[in-house]
Formats: sequence, C-alpha cells, structure tokens
Amino acid sequence: MTYATTNWDWFFSSVAQSAAAIVAIFAGFIINKILANQARHQVAADQMAGLRTEAIRLRAEATSLPFGAYSTGINDAALWRAARLLAAGPDSAGTNWTVDALLANERMSIFCPEASNRQKMTDLHNRFHASSDEEKGPVAKNHPDHPPEQPVQASRPRPTTFHRSQWLEG
Repeated sequence: MTYATTNWDWFFSSVAQSAAAIVAIFAGFIINKILANQARHQVAADQMAGLRTEAIRLRAEATSLPFGAYSTGINDAALWRAARLLAAGPDSAGTNWTVDALLANERMSIFCPEASNRQKMTDLHNRFHASSDEEKGPVAKNHPDHPPEQPVQASRPRPTTFHRSQWLEG
C-alpha cells in the first residue's frame, strides 16, 4: 500500500473517540460538582426551614406571655423597695433619695415607657414627702398595714434575660 491509497478513516475515528472520552471526563467532573453543590444547598435549605419553624414557635410563645402582669409585678416590687428606701431615710452618703436616684437604684419594667416609670416613681416620691402617714399609704413606717421590717437591698443588677417562671412570679 502506498501513501496515496491509505485509508484515513481509522485516524478520524480515533480522534473522534478520544475527543468524546475527554468530553465525558469533563462532564463527569462538572456533574459531580453540581451534585455536591445541590447537596450543600439542600442542607442549608433544611437548616433555614428549621430556623423559620423555631422563629414561628418563639413568636407564638412570646405573644402568649403575660407582659402586662410581668410589668405590673416588676414595677410594684420596685415601687415597694423605693418606698422602703424613702421610709428608711437618707442613703449611706447622707443624701435624701431623689426620683433619679430611686430610678437608678430600682429596676422597673423595660416593657413600660420610661416616662410612665418616671411618673410612677415621682408620684411615690411626692406622696412620701406628704405631711402625714395616712397620705403616705401602706408604706409609711408606722402605718398599720406596713409589713415587718426586712433588710433593704441597695441595688440589684439588671438581668439580661428572663425565664418564663420569673414572669409568672408575683
């Protein structure tokens, strides 16, 4: 056989098969990468669905909490302690309790407007500086409804989180 009569079909067939194999290898890598990304995306989507479900549950639980009762209880306790401080007289430095000092010393509900808390403390302060024990109400030292003396707590740190049982305590 001579060069001119040589059949070139075998050469083109081999080139086509080699190119197809190379394309198949690249396609395999691309498909593998797509499947890996899809699996990662599914994990992230499942986490997001779990977080969304948890957020819905927490929102439903928060709307059922008695914030009004919590705020009333916290404010009543703070006003009672403030009245006891006013009844005890000047602080350790010898200065009389002001509304600002009482507000700084006693923790009131963060769910009530600050102006409302200030007004309640101002009313207590003004009532306590009234002329008689009857005007002062049950927190006056010699009033018959006044409970037995207990040590007055000077200050208490503001907690950053609350447990549900703390909200339900009176």
